Amino acid sequence: MLSGDGMLKKIESFYRMGKGAKRKKNNFTKNQNLAKIFKFPLDSCHIFASLFILKYNKMKKYSMIMAAMFMAISFTAYSQSKVPAVVKTAFNKKFPAAKEVEWGMEGKTQWEAEFELNEKDMSANFDLKGNLKETETDLEKDAVPSVVMNVLKAKFPGYKVKEAAFTETPKFSAYEIVIKKGESKKEVTIDKTGKILKTEKGGEESD
Repeated sequence: MLSGDGMLKKIESFYRMGKGAKRKKNNFTKNQNLAKIFKFPLDSCHIFASLFILKYNKMKKYSMIMAAMFMAISFTAYSQSKVPAVVKTAFNKKFPAAKEVEWGMEGKTQWEAEFELNEKDMSANFDLKGNLKETETDLEKDAVPSVVMNVLKAKFPGYKVKEAAFTETPKFSAYEIVIKKGESKKEVTIDKTGKILKTEKGGEESD
């Protein structure tokens, strides 16, 4: 009879990287081998091997989750440290009361700040020289003006508002509304007068 450590090494060699869990036929064959080596009943080997695989797979899953979280945190910290001083200065001047600011690159020519201001979620885009290019403010559904809602109801009957935001750039300002009916989802851009500027399929939905 093998010692406890010797037994564990034998089992690990048979179930390395969880390969024994892929096919029932392979499981049965390997369990037969275990039964011969350790002189256990075959049913006991099935149970013992299954528990070992389950524990291994759980540890593997948790390790992957922790690694992903660590990479996300590291990337965020890296992004924060790389924001040009001219961009940060412009942002602080424009939004001195901003809270929970998080930075990230949008494309190769703009920095985007996501933050909270006056209890609203916002984002602001700056070019590499610190010029403000766009701001976006998330809105509650009941904060969308009636003129915009009336146009949506008339042009898209049966659709419901899933997301709403107000966007401003140096050239225009408009409402970006994500609507959905069944499996159909659209993003509609409407100006303050109710004129539809653009309609696209899709859009990110948050329940």
